Amino acid sequence: MKPKFFFTAILILLMTSAYAQTYKNETNSDDQKQLVEKELVSAQILTNLGVGTAQNDRNATLRGNSVVLSQIGDYNTAAINVVAQASEININQVGDQNYVGLDYKVKTAISDILQEGNRNTVYDLVNNRDADISLDIQQQGNDLNFQRLGVNKLTESLQFKQTEASPVLIIRSDSFGFVN
Repeated sequence: MKPKFFFTAILILLMTSAYAQTYKNETNSDDQKQLVEKELVSAQILTNLGVGTAQNDRNATLRGNSVVLSQIGDYNTAAINVVAQASEININQVGDQNYVGLDYKVKTAISDILQEGNRNTVYDLVNNRDADISLDIQQQGNDLNFQRLGVNKLTESLQFKQTEASPVLIIRSDSFGFVN
């Protein structure tokens, strides 16, 4: 009985390692990644992707600081850290396990965030004390991920609706965490 068990165990191990084997002729996507990184993104490209970049006029008239948080569902969380002369943060989470993380060191900030669905994430990090930023995002669906890391003139103000057709959107700008 022992030899039969031993033989079966070795056979299973060999089949598992053969299944996990990789091949040398796989293509490396680093070349393709470098080409994308070298392309300049314009406002027109973002508009074609459904991302609006028009400056929010409310930044000029904003006074005081306010946070309004509405959560309907289980395990929704929000981590908000704002250092600004004036800010208006509105977060509405409808669903389960949604997360919003805002970390702003800016002049003024306006954020209108709506998450409808489950396991959606918004992470917005801006460290530019001269920036007037605005984020208006609607996440409708499940497992959606948005990240904005830094801003420049093109990405200071963003408005869009994210669905499962574009589940991940990451915007990295030159001033990511290094201005002021």
